[in-house]
Amino acid sequence: MESLYQNGVNLTLGASVTAVFHNEGRPSAIFCTVHSEAPFFLSAEIEGVGPLTLPSTVMLLCHLDGKLYRGEAEAVSAFPKGDQLLIELRLVKWEDVNRRRYPRFVASVPVALRAVTDRTGEAVISLYQGSTVDISYGGAWVLVQPQVLAGSLVEFQATLPSGQKVKALGVVAHTDEQRNGVGIEFLDFTGNSEVILREFLPQAA
Repeated sequence: MESLYQNGVNLTLGASVTAVFHNEGRPSAIFCTVHSEAPFFLSAEIEGVGPLTLPSTVMLLCHLDGKLYRGEAEAVSAFPKGDQLLIELRLVKWEDVNRRRYPRFVASVPVALRAVTDRTGEAVISLYQGSTVDISYGGAWVLVQPQVLAGSLVEFQATLPSGQKVKALGVVAHTDEQRNGVGIEFLDFTGNSEVILREFLPQAA
């Protein structure tokens, strides 16, 4: 397969990439494959794509060599080609999502998860209830049954003892059936949730 070098990330034609658009304030995941390099196009099944407002900023997620990478780009155009929708991206920048540098605090708080999973190119939404085992600025370990599939995009909402809510967009980085839980890496916070979390964590220490 042809190798695509995008800001330090070696993609290949046909590589899986999740594109996250925001529609009316809510993240919407589109499961894509890399279609071409110059210009850089992603391809997705038309049936799995809702209305898009373009141009717009889009978050990208991909797994390579056991690592999760997050990207940001400008989606500038989209057009149909057969049963596929081709989405043109510009100004793509990638970063390695590695939140282990943050100290984790033991804290049990109730969590609601809204997970979006790829099922043969179609986004399937599932709702879960669980509780954290530990939490940090960059992610959380959540006890939840049934388990959420690794790679799922999740809307994370934790209710703190004060009643305040921490809302974040995240991805399930790994699962552990023996521990009955999943590790979630935070990608972006909603509103002032990051401030609320930073104020809560020292109290949980």
